[in-house]
Amino acid sequence: MEKIVVEMTFDADIIEIPKELVHDLIKIQEEFDEWIHDKSVNHSYWIYKHNKKYCPCFRGDAFVEYINNFVLEKDAKERAKVLEEYITDYDKSLPSIWF
Repeated sequence: MEKIVVEMTFDADIIEIPKELVHDLIKIQEEFDEWIHDKSVNHSYWIYKHNKKYCPCFRGDAFVEYINNFVLEKDAKERAKVLEEYITDYDKSLPSIWF
């Protein structure tokens, strides 16, 4: 398993993903970004305005959910997980993505 920093505007989450996914991290991030913003998808991260999907509000847990449900095989022994949330001090040498 490999630790990944999910950077947000003011802080970050640390997640752990299977090592074999690290080389495709940017591709997975791009696919996740399409999924999280696709208004035809009924995930739990939508903010509604006037009873319509307006924009998603999410953190590292949404990326973990996406990996576990759409990237990994259903019977994968290693699953992505959130290790820490809302942190400001972390190892800058870890691989990272930014949302």
